[in-house]
Formats: sequence, C-alpha cells, structure tokens
Amino acid sequence: METLAKSDIFFFITAIAVIVLTIMGLVILFYGIRLFRTAVLISKKIKTESDNLSNDIAAIRAKVSEEGFGIRMLFKIFNGFFSNTIGKAAKSKKKSSKKEEKQDKGDKEPGF
Repeated sequence: METLAKSDIFFFITAIAVIVLTIMGLVILFYGIRLFRTAVLISKKIKTESDNLSNDIAAIRAKVSEEGFGIRMLFKIFNGFFSNTIGKAAKSKKKSSKKEEKQDKGDKEPGF
C-alpha cells in the first residue's frame, strides 16, 4: 500500500511538471514567433530603403555623367541633401528668438 501511494505522488508531481514545462514552452514559442515577425518586417524595411538609396545614387551618377562633375554640381548635391534640415533649424531658431523678445518686452513693467 505504501509503494502505491509513493508512485501516485511521483506521477502527480511528474504530470504537474510536464504541464508547467509545456506552458512555458508555448509562451517562449509565442514570443519567438513575434520576434521573428518583427525581424522580417525590419529586414523588409531595410531592403526597401536600401533600394531607394541605390536609386538615388544612380540618379546622381546619371546627373554627373550628363552635366559633368564640378564644384557647382557638388554644391547642388549637398544643398539638396542638407537644405531641409538646415532650413528648418534656422527657422526654428528665428521663431524661438522672436518669442523670447516678445516675452522680454512683455515682462518689463514700469519702475515704481
């Protein structure tokens, strides 16, 4: 009778361990699939962006071969790349300095 009770306890503990390990395996599998899908999306994005970059470089090559490469062409290329970021930064600085001037003028009270 005593050996029957010990074997029942062993099988009960083993069954619970198998259930817990199965649940943990399913959770790991679920997160692994999500990670794989995210990696696939990122790789597709990288591929499209690298194709776009390749097309841009091909367009620059075509322009250079048509017009020749000179200082003016180099200036146009860099101006095209950096005009948006430099222009936005300069405009935001001007706007912020104008706001500060207005606040400074508005903060001044007549002396008592």
